[in-house]
Amino acid sequence: MFEGKRIRDIGKVDFSYEDFKSKLSMYKKDGFKFYVGTDSQISKDEIVVVTCLCVHNRFKGGGTGFYIKNRIKRYLYPTLRARMSMEAFNSIEAAFYFKDLMDTDITVHLDIGIDPKVNATAFLVPELTGMVVGQGFNVGIKPYSWACDLADKFTKN
Repeated sequence: MFEGKRIRDIGKVDFSYEDFKSKLSMYKKDGFKFYVGTDSQISKDEIVVVTCLCVHNRFKGGGTGFYIKNRIKRYLYPTLRARMSMEAFNSIEAAFYFKDLMDTDITVHLDIGIDPKVNATAFLVPELTGMVVGQGFNVGIKPYSWACDLADKFTKN
């Protein structure tokens, strides 16, 4: 999924695919955990989609992230359900990719929340979390889906 794409870190530094894989190997060796999240932003007739791979080590502190950005036609995902499903599919695809590449566990973060007062996506929680868990991944939702929050930062620029 990341192969052949423009890969950047959170400092917006470009990485070759080989350098990216080398960094991931180093993080895995150092005990970091891996998280994937996707966010999208509607912009006129297109949707900007960012998928992030985040690494975090709660014992040593710190972490970082890498992302890819795509632009797709807005008419392909005309509803909130369609767009949130696309985000979940992107994250699951990335999780499978990195699980195979790194032979490690991945947690998928979804940009949905359980509280219908604050989250228009609350009705999608059972559907999308079930999809992620059904594929064998741990799942996090708002307010714990910080990988999506990181992806959000890069949808706007």
